[in-house]
Amino acid sequence: MELVATAVGLLLSVTLGLTVFANAMRVEKEDLLFFVHDQRLLLISLLSIFVLAPVVAISVIEWIDIPLVIRVAIATMSISIIPPLLPWKQLEASGNRHYGIGLTLIVALLTVGFVPLQADLLGRVSHHPYGIPAWEIARYVLAVVLVPTILGALVGARFKGFARRVAVPLAHFAGLGMLVASAIVLIVALRDFPHVLSVRAVLAMVLFNLGALGVGHLLGGPQRDRAVVLAVSSASRHPALALAIAAVNFPGEKYTAAVMLCVIVNMIVTAPYLRWQAKKQAASIEARQKAPAEAPVDA
Repeated sequence: MELVATAVGLLLSVTLGLTVFANAMRVEKEDLLFFVHDQRLLLISLLSIFVLAPVVAISVIEWIDIPLVIRVAIATMSISIIPPLLPWKQLEASGNRHYGIGLTLIVALLTVGFVPLQADLLGRVSHHPYGIPAWEIARYVLAVVLVPTILGALVGARFKGFARRVAVPLAHFAGLGMLVASAIVLIVALRDFPHVLSVRAVLAMVLFNLGALGVGHLLGGPQRDRAVVLAVSSASRHPALALAIAAVNFPGEKYTAAVMLCVIVNMIVTAPYLRWQAKKQAASIEARQKAPAEAPVDA
């Protein structure tokens, strides 16, 4: 069982690294310059992702009386920040891919510094300081986020044609790998689900994910494509770091099941939001297409 846990943990880390690498391969010059012209949007975006989403987690775990294992699961998931899995087709259709990819790159670069600080703060707030030193968390994030980001950006800049062909299939492959690894973790932790599944636990996780989505959507502003990017970026979480913390804090206990429950709730909450936004975008495009052309001005 220990061997399986090690293998699955490695697979989750590899899929995270591949996802980051694939996203970084898509970076172009225009993506890097996007925030030069809109620094206010950058500050708002980083505030939502790195500050307000964890604040939502703190508020939830302090407001709702839930077991320690659920508190720590929500806290660690709130700092398991990754370059988000954005709805790329929707972004490219709306013509605002530069915001999504530019934000993805900057989040990846800043994660290595912010996450260890967040881990220390949330450990104090949740009354359960994590057993992993800040430098070990930083080293983990460096290996699976920062290094793949830099390598992906370099490959994308040097081999543009190759990067365009490979980036999307590689991201899909990494996503499939994450689903497989998550399914294995879920099966292993299934016996512990009755111990962590409760109305209050699910309510707390729903509120955390809804809060992160809502904060990002509101701060994204009136432009729908930007609101979607920031909402998904604020709510995106990957279980790899949370499960790494689990191995130290609650080895062989119910923490893994709590983390996976949080992942499931995130997927359930995010999916309807994306469908809703996709329908709104499709309706907007259809309305523009049906709008009568301006009548020609007589000479």
